[in-house]
Amino acid sequence: MKNQTIRKMDMIGRIVIPREMRDALELFSGDDVEITLENGALILKKAKEEKK
Repeated sequence: MKNQTIRKMDMIGRIVIPREMRDALELFSGDDVEITLENGALILKKAKEEKK
């Protein structure tokens, strides 16, 4: 899997996560994604599910 890509951001700040990357992280429509700013980089992770 290619682990780097360039995407354009739209006017309201959205980007598309490439399918290969979504598949590798098992991300599906409606999943929560954790976004962290660290040392000038955005880090995206699939959010851990909370146990009820």
